[in-house]
Amino acid sequence: MKLFIWTVIISAFSFNSFAQKVEAPKDHNKQAPGFLKHSYIFSIGIGLADHYRINYPVPDSFVKRPTQDMSPLYFRAEYALTNHIGIVAAFGYDQFIYSYERANRYSFRGNTPIPAHTYSDKMRLLNISCSANYHFTKLLKSTRLDPYAGAGLCMVRRSDF
Repeated sequence: MKLFIWTVIISAFSFNSFAQKVEAPKDHNKQAPGFLKHSYIFSIGIGLADHYRINYPVPDSFVKRPTQDMSPLYFRAEYALTNHIGIVAAFGYDQFIYSYERANRYSFRGNTPIPAHTYSDKMRLLNISCSANYHFTKLLKSTRLDPYAGAGLCMVRRSDF
């Protein structure tokens, strides 16, 4: 229950903050750039789904049961090396309990049904990544939209809790 409450609180206060000092252009018809050299962009967010939770494997002759989980959380910080290139450090956290049971719900000993056992595994995931992004600010000339493409490396640590 505590985990659910913290998930709701964090989702209510999810935000993006921009640590950029952008002065308004003197010409009111001209817009300031959306990504500036030597600025920072910080993001905190909550994911909707993840690959591990949806596609976990189960042994042969078993079926999946409902998953108990929290939404993945992440923190991301980007530093602008130039007006177009930024470096990013990101951290993510997720945990869930997935359950499975034998495909035939009952085994029989003589004429007496024996309920199948339900198994569960607890999983915790910690993601740490670094990447470089190229921001296409010259293409759109917009302060509200910042399209970018990037590449990087990610380390995922899986463990039981």
